[in-house]
Amino acid sequence: MKRGFYSTIILLLLFLSLFSSFSSSVELTINAGWNLLDFNISKERLVSPGNLSQDLLYYFNSPFNTSYALLSYEYDGGNNTYNNYFSNLSTQGINATNYMPTRACWVFSATSFSTNISILSKQDQEKRSSILNESYSLTEGWNLISINNLMINRNLSNFQGDCQVAQSYYYDSANQEWIRQRSITSDLLGLGLAVRVNADCNFTMPVDTYDIAVPVYFYPSALWDNLTNIEILIINPNSGPGTSPDANYVTKVQEHSDKELYGYIFTSYGARDIDVVKANISLYNDFYNITNIFLDEVPSGWDTYYQNLSDYINGTIILNPGVYPDEEYMNVSDIILSFEDDYDAYTSVTEPAWVSNYTKYRFWHIVHNATSFSNVTNISDDLNVNYLFITDDVMPNPYNTLPSYWDEEVSFANDLD
Repeated sequence: MKRGFYSTIILLLLFLSLFSSFSSSVELTINAGWNLLDFNISKERLVSPGNLSQDLLYYFNSPFNTSYALLSYEYDGGNNTYNNYFSNLSTQGINATNYMPTRACWVFSATSFSTNISILSKQDQEKRSSILNESYSLTEGWNLISINNLMINRNLSNFQGDCQVAQSYYYDSANQEWIRQRSITSDLLGLGLAVRVNADCNFTMPVDTYDIAVPVYFYPSALWDNLTNIEILIINPNSGPGTSPDANYVTKVQEHSDKELYGYIFTSYGARDIDVVKANISLYNDFYNITNIFLDEVPSGWDTYYQNLSDYINGTIILNPGVYPDEEYMNVSDIILSFEDDYDAYTSVTEPAWVSNYTKYRFWHIVHNATSFSNVTNISDDLNVNYLFITDDVMPNPYNTLPSYWDEEVSFANDLD
């Protein structure tokens, strides 16, 4: 038993040492029991079974044989089988050109140990991604992907391509439990991630961006044709989903299915009947196949009402307090709309200290009555925010049309992409 264990440990360390050309390293702890790790050795697509909770039973029972000291398994979604991972090393080989971020596998260890793993520098990652024009395939349902340093401080929704990541989890091997992960942090390097997408899709590595998110609070019309290159759209058929599907909205939603679409629901600062809100959440799915939800009228003070809703929502979540709220809200949302006011107010906006603990992809600002969008970006450049909607429209309804400088604004954002 011990001899087999040490030989497999040596094999693992040898595997990791093959990345010696990479420019930095992180310490990776492999805990006793099952670990979901980043072992990128081929371009082959890997997906996990269709239901995460059912997977847990499968992972911890058949087909794993825990009498071995160290095992590793990959999931072959095409054949619905697990394959021994180390057995493939001799035929697949390892080199920098096939180090791809769609490879993760399950590893079982009889004991805990730590080792350093080498990683490509961000510059090398970006250079290689640019040369190879890499695009990674994900399959509808759950996928196992690996985490590399180009992903750090980003939401998976910020990846280029046509994927809409509904949920993502990492596996806490120390406590043997799944943890929902809303953004990628540096402590996850070396681990794998389970992500769920709603359809077969591709994604590519992200780059630094300024993304536009639009409250589309106007009825389907020619204006919608100007939303082609937008990251996020909030749809609002009737101060919510309405009581029946609107054929014009159905058409527009289908036309913009490559974007992140969110359904608008007001919550009356936690006073609205939560069962009514949950019913609205379900109606967006029933009418428009939308599971991402935008919750409006959120109080700045913490309310467990929103924890309840977060647990209920199957997609990603945007909360709109319109100001910086209690930090607790970061645990129940993917994006916070932390500023919603006019340009004059934006000139004096200040961020609470806790904001620096999070990636900019967790924050969205809306600035209306702005005569120039560049005046706003001059301010936002110094703030921890990625999503913007800047308009010269004014109260009482600054969302009933697009700004007069819309083409210029979109062009500016796309140039950054």
